[in-house]
Amino acid sequence: MPRPGPRFRKLGAAANYGTVELSPNGDRAAVDITTNNNRDIWVVNIARGVPSRITFDPAADWTPSWSPDGSRLIFASSRSGNNDIYAKAASGVGSEELVFKSDANEIPVYWSHDGQHIVFSRANAAGGNDTWVLQMSPEKKASPFVESPFDKIHARVSPDGRWITYATNDSGMYQVVVQSFPDPNGGKWQITAQGGVEPKWRRDARELYYLALDGKLMAVPVKGDRTFEAGRPAPLFATPLTVTRPTPGRDRRYDVAPDGRFLIVTPSQSAVAPVTVVVNWMSGLEKK
Repeated sequence: MPRPGPRFRKLGAAANYGTVELSPNGDRAAVDITTNNNRDIWVVNIARGVPSRITFDPAADWTPSWSPDGSRLIFASSRSGNNDIYAKAASGVGSEELVFKSDANEIPVYWSHDGQHIVFSRANAAGGNDTWVLQMSPEKKASPFVESPFDKIHARVSPDGRWITYATNDSGMYQVVVQSFPDPNGGKWQITAQGGVEPKWRRDARELYYLALDGKLMAVPVKGDRTFEAGRPAPLFATPLTVTRPTPGRDRRYDVAPDGRFLIVTPSQSAVAPVTVVVNWMSGLEKK
């Protein structure tokens, strides 16, 4: 059964939003917005609904992800001709720092909770994406995590750092899987049977969310203390988000806050531009 709770309130103005990611304590949202054919990183204050522009380069800056302490953002930028990984203070103060660059295109998707790993996508020869990991210390080192002819998207490391979830089409349809992390050889588990994309962990790592191919937001109870166990997926609520088949988009269009609220980028009914909506299902969250 869908969980009860106040449905939504609008946050911010209509705009051409792409990826959205909430800060570690849930007080801000990092988004990328396209204005006048230029994509830049913005941070929206959740309480006040006030957006602050973070990047100003004429190249595309997109797919932001927070540092564990919420002080910095990493993002992809095409300013060198390829997509490279940059970082900047989440306050917008100071200049951008080049974090990692190679001859390939790097698209960062997540900064792990311990700060030691940046997970990023790199295009493969088959036309999809492989998942790579940039180790941040003692020195920066990039290495492949999962390489195959198939596509891997929307990776997220669990809060305890033991697991990584992502969507892949290695079964012929995009399905959500979980794999051991940072060692990929410890096990792999398929979470969905009917397809799914954009997986996210609950902040206590006891539940996994994802978008079903019909746009429903789904929840799966999980346990990962010794080995990984997943329960049966259940729908939380329908969203207006669409999943493009056979190739879903790379944007991450929702996130879940520590208190159980969902932040969703959803198409406006009155305009082409989408708006950001907060959905509060905290009253129905299962207490663990």
